Amino acid sequence: MVNSLCRAILRLVAVETERHRAYKLGGMIGIGALLLACGTVRVAVAQDTVPTDAELRSAYCIPVLQSEIKMLSDAVASMDRWRSQNDQSFQQNPLSPDVQNQLRENQKQYLESTEKVREGIARRKSTLNRLQAYLLPRLMHLDPMAIALATKRGDADVQGLHDMSHRCGSQCGISDQIGGPDPDDKAKACFASCSDKDLVARLKACSTPTWLPF
Repeated sequence: MVNSLCRAILRLVAVETERHRAYKLGGMIGIGALLLACGTVRVAVAQDTVPTDAELRSAYCIPVLQSEIKMLSDAVASMDRWRSQNDQSFQQNPLSPDVQNQLRENQKQYLESTEKVREGIARRKSTLNRLQAYLLPRLMHLDPMAIALATKRGDADVQGLHDMSHRCGSQCGISDQIGGPDPDDKAKACFASCSDKDLVARLKACSTPTWLPF
């Protein structure tokens, strides 16, 4: 049980390494939780409390948001590489006025798209910090198995979404390549009918955790 709680805490307090390596809540709360989880401090099983619905939902959503942040960050990096490759190609070949106008329009759309993605990343990071700040101080008193199972369910649903997206994209002829054609209305309707609506709703709820007190 101690090992399960240790793994759960380490999983729940992980943050993006490019920002900082230490969890910013800091202080003795984070250190004490880690020491407790890894066995330095022993807590009787009778002291474990059954997590509330809000605590379980927070444990579920933390790995979901971590995955979304990574996925969106990877998407921005891929878009930047795609843009750089196209810029180099255009520089090596003379462009007609019409192509130059189209290139400027594409550049404008690209900047708007990447800005929206970056805003989405920032919102998810803020929500992730709220969930971690809410759940971390409570972990030392909660049933570790219940928290670990909720976290595992979040990981499983993230994988389920990836599998669903790949399956439905292939079935509906939607390309996942950067710079690929936008899906038409028929393809969008196909994807919507193929999707697992309950799965999508569970994951989407993590972006707006209305159960948090702050």
